[in-house]
Amino acid sequence: MEPYEYRNHYSRQDIINSLYENSRDKEMVPVFYSTQYGRRPTCAEYPGDIIGWIKQGASSFHCSIENWKNPMTITNSKFEMDNNRLSFDLLFDIDADKGIEFAQIAAILLVEELRKHSIKNIYAKFSGNRGFHVAISHKTMPNNIGGKETRLMYPLLLQQTASYLRAMIKEKLAAQYAKVLNKNITNPYEYVDIEENWSNRHLFRMPYSLNEKTYLASIVLDIDKIKDFKKEDAEIGKIKEVRPFLTKGNPDESQNLLIRANDYFSFEENRIFKEKKQEKTIGFERKVKTKTKDYLENEIIKLPRSKRKAYRDALESSGTLVFTNTPSKKKSGMKLINEEAELTTKEKTIYELFVSGIKESDIILSSKKETLHFIPPEVANRIRSMKYSSNTATIALDKFPPCVKTILAGLDDGKKRAVFILINFLSSCGWEKEEMKQLLLEWNAKNTEPLKENYILSQLNYAKEGESATPPPNCNKSGYYKDIGVCHRDEFCIEKNIKNPVSYATRKAKLKKSKRKKNPRMR
Repeated sequence: MEPYEYRNHYSRQDIINSLYENSRDKEMVPVFYSTQYGRRPTCAEYPGDIIGWIKQGASSFHCSIENWKNPMTITNSKFEMDNNRLSFDLLFDIDADKGIEFAQIAAILLVEELRKHSIKNIYAKFSGNRGFHVAISHKTMPNNIGGKETRLMYPLLLQQTASYLRAMIKEKLAAQYAKVLNKNITNPYEYVDIEENWSNRHLFRMPYSLNEKTYLASIVLDIDKIKDFKKEDAEIGKIKEVRPFLTKGNPDESQNLLIRANDYFSFEENRIFKEKKQEKTIGFERKVKTKTKDYLENEIIKLPRSKRKAYRDALESSGTLVFTNTPSKKKSGMKLINEEAELTTKEKTIYELFVSGIKESDIILSSKKETLHFIPPEVANRIRSMKYSSNTATIALDKFPPCVKTILAGLDDGKKRAVFILINFLSSCGWEKEEMKQLLLEWNAKNTEPLKENYILSQLNYAKEGESATPPPNCNKSGYYKDIGVCHRDEFCIEKNIKNPVSYATRKAKLKKSKRKKNPRMR
């Protein structure tokens, strides 16, 4: 396209007005003659600035996601950017190199998902080439989320929200693509991308700016007619109406979306952390395997000659078993339980040698609180059915703190954070997974909008039990009890200075036990 042609496009008064209105409080950067970006930072203080850039050969215009107090004083210092930033918009960049129809399907599903979160003021525009931008104004965002100023949560909050929405529409997106391609699709994001790697001072193509690869305009669309869009609609000679973009938004309209996205991201981080920890543990096992095996051989040498062969055979055909608490280090009150049958005399002997009797191998792995033991496979299968349990009974519901009881009564918001709290709390209180599953599903049915059952079950799969369980967040942890409105401290909380829900439950349980000991008739 010749420069005079795009100059004619940008010279339309309605397009100049649109560019200027959409540049308010934003960094605005022109690209000259399709190749050279203008200097940064810069902004359009007056419509005349835009006209001047057009005369100098501006072929496209880009502006920041962030809104600034003074765009001309932006630096790359995080501290200064945080002080300068007023707010930021939520923009989801959909790009499909396999064909515009894949981007259309994703954009339609994204709009549907946003509407499920009670968002009414949604905007969409063609990117100018292979996709669409679906966006929500900063006017819809709350001032604070989880005790933090929202304006200071860029770019993380936008990244989290994009990741959350990707996950929410993934299943439907795969199903739609399967129909189009007539084959099974497991990962729809091989066909379309929804940008989630937003960064500071990230720019996007402005409404009605041209794309230098296609010279199509980034036109604003009716969100209910995305499926009817055709690329020729964005040709510069066919633009009849200039629509507004990101002009409307009700206060706190996007609050529900942002809180859920924040919750989802916290759980995903936790899941990924656990997976990485597990990978690290497996690697650590391999590292110490040789040392442990050498030590066991030294132990066998100490045995009477008549017994050595049997144990060497066991060692050579050994499997591995990891215990978080070993018999040699277990606390008083812990007992070994075999649910199926008692071990045979031979198995007990092997078990004593290769598990209970080996203390030096415990020391090798003590820093990881895990112990690697070599056990004959046939014995290992039997021992896998064993578990360590405390003589202390599972803490009952009536000993639960007010915050947990309030959660269990059902919630409107913060349900994913509540799942995180409940799983860690119940695990720390001695509940087994099957019991937790039943309680969580009963609780979920009480919620205003129940979570998907698969979500709860997936979180349970990653939960630890017994002494290895992770306690729930402390009472004063930002983003949890107070923020989801379940912190109602009673006299026991105040009197005992309770700092974690588990402390409340365990102290209540101990209190009842001590009363029974003093007065046996109470039984």
